[in-house]
Amino acid sequence: CGAVVSGLNIFLFFKSGVEINAPDTIVLNKGERFCLDDYIEIIGDNIVVEYSDNININKEGTYSLTVRAENDRGKLKEKNIIVTVK
Repeated sequence: CGAVVSGLNIFLFFKSGVEINAPDTIVLNKGERFCLDDYIEIIGDNIVVEYSDNININKEGTYSLTVRAENDRGKLKEKNIIVTVK
């Protein structure tokens, strides 16, 4: 009588990172309502998000928007987005 014992390895992958899903460029019409949540999705757990911009939706021009997201483990992502108001 014989017994075969095989080992079982279990690999668990935890998504401990941060993802910023957003376009590289956003085009708005002058005076158009602009809500960041319509364009940007942040994925991860326990995240602090910071936005900085110089956007004036009432004046035509090209502006910049920077999104920074950091989780409680110190993983940081940053995305720069060009915003054009026409």
